[in-house]
Amino acid sequence: RLPIYDPPQPTHEVVEIPPTTLELAIRDSRSFVSTSLASAQSSLQSLVSSWIAVEGRVSNAIHSVKSPDERLMPASLYVITSAFAGSFLVRNRSIVARFLVPPTFFIGSAVYLLPYTSTNLYNLV
Repeated sequence: RLPIYDPPQPTHEVVEIPPTTLELAIRDSRSFVSTSLASAQSSLQSLVSSWIAVEGRVSNAIHSVKSPDERLMPASLYVITSAFAGSFLVRNRSIVARFLVPPTFFIGSAVYLLPYTSTNLYNLV
């Protein structure tokens, strides 16, 4: 007749083997690399977070300048075209005229074509 219970398993003795110097060196280098990577990741994350904050501030500044009453796309193309036209008009003139006329055309056409946006930009600066 067989017993109901299994026979007791023999107990195994666990022998602690001290780590070798190679294992200790590998453990230390792995922990150093892990902490270095974690530090680099946190530094990179803080850099990305600060960049996103700067981008948000710039975006808010741009949205505060643009007037909702003005259509920005065609008027801004006209402003850029007038600045180029000023550059073409004075291409054979003196250096002072070549330096001053295109920005003057740009500012004048921006004030004429985008009056509210120009006012908001002037108030922002």
